[in-house]
Amino acid sequence: AVYLQFDGVTPEPYIAARGIDLFDVKVRAIDNLRKAGFKSVVLVVTLVGGLNDSQIGDIIRFAVENRDIVRCVNFQPVSITGRIDYSKRMEMRITIPDLMRLCEEQTEGAVREDDWYPDEHESCESVSPSLPSHCPRFTEAELKIFYPNQR
Repeated sequence: AVYLQFDGVTPEPYIAARGIDLFDVKVRAIDNLRKAGFKSVVLVVTLVGGLNDSQIGDIIRFAVENRDIVRCVNFQPVSITGRIDYSKRMEMRITIPDLMRLCEEQTEGAVREDDWYPDEHESCESVSPSLPSHCPRFTEAELKIFYPNQR
């Protein structure tokens, strides 16, 4: 799999976080990987409050639209370390429960808070989507994003 850093689906998060609009570059990279025959791209999203947390649903929709190559979306809430103003830290902070809530809101309930479960990994705490294949709320295309090797 190719893990592709992916801040969002508009120029603004890239400009704010990276100093340059990289969205078209990301789309071209996906298109080039598609043309080269790759079948497994993971979009890796570092979520930052006030930066790209309003694009969670759009990122999922982007992944579904590119399901022929995008295997999944890996949301990683930002880890803020070092010296930083407390108010700025609180503004940027986003938690896994925030992600789950925002995901439900921005997908209009297509992905609900109770569709997520804690991933038991001994070296970190993370959350993975748990989307049962029998769930009538999901279309075949949506399930393909979360279960690419099934069906």
